[in-house]
Amino acid sequence: MNIPYGVCACLYSGIAHEIQYLKSQIKNDQKITEIDLRLFNNVKEAVDWYKENCIISSRYVEEEFATLEEIINNYKNKC
Repeated sequence: MNIPYGVCACLYSGIAHEIQYLKSQIKNDQKITEIDLRLFNNVKEAVDWYKENCIISSRYVEEEFATLEEIINNYKNKC
């Protein structure tokens, strides 16, 4: 599958934005809602698709998602 660079660039920025949003929810001591957990699952799905189809620079989103996943798991363990 040949994905245009512009599509990959927009996906990249959208994924990065959602990761930062979710991280900020936890850092600002906001309660994680069901909507946030759904968003987390959507981001996981997007990162996996991005990794497979937009190989250009997936390293950043993979690293950022791994950090987010750790934060989410720690948050869930505290509750």
